[in-house]
Amino acid sequence: MERFGGDQPDIAGYLREEVLAALDPDARDVLRRSALATAVCADLADA
Repeated sequence: MERFGGDQPDIAGYLREEVLAALDPDARDVLRRSALATAVCADLADA
């Protein structure tokens, strides 16, 4: 079974252009800041 990886240029480009570009800057910032966290509580993300 293949695993999804962020190092696949076609998928990374799609996510960047079609998914992330549609988000407002604050939502993108929350995703960027919490992408590597194991868990993020709602209050922390809201702050």
